Amino acid sequence: MLDAETQALAVLVMGLATYATRAGGVALMSALPSAPRMESFLRHVSGSALAALVAPTILKGDLGMQLGTGVAVALALWLRRPVLALVLAVLVAALVRAEM
Repeated sequence: MLDAETQALAVLVMGLATYATRAGGVALMSALPSAPRMESFLRHVSGSALAALVAPTILKGDLGMQLGTGVAVALALWLRRPVLALVLAVLVAALVRAEM
């Protein structure tokens, strides 16, 4: 186990690395000319990246996770209230898992 000072240093270094990559991205993008195609790409890349990170977990998950995700997506699209959709999806997942 690492001591508290080493852990704090690791968190600080990771925070600085995260900040540096974000600040570097902003600096780089402000130096490049803006094109409509690039702006469209940047608007959609965050959702695509999130989907790429989440999809394998959902596909490998249990029935509760898969049904909960389906409920969350369907209700968010239908109700246009993502927080309510998320709460109801967690409830569905918990009920399915309780019955398993």
